[in-house]
Amino acid sequence: IPQVIFLDINMPEMSAWEFLDALPEDIFKYLQVYICTGSESLDDVERSRKYPLVKGFVLKPMQPHLAQEILNTILA
Repeated sequence: IPQVIFLDINMPEMSAWEFLDALPEDIFKYLQVYICTGSESLDDVERSRKYPLVKGFVLKPMQPHLAQEILNTILA
């Protein structure tokens, strides 16, 4: 099981929300999800609050230093 997943809100086969709804709850304690998006929609931020494993939003394109900060947090 990965420790972190970066999800684009608008993926080709399913949205990030559909993906999160399909995840079995027993892996929630192992996983951190970051939503990748090109917009700063308050609706998306509000919607993400119903998913406790969503730890934050990352604006695209993701800056390398931000990816490193997230990895450092996980590895600490």
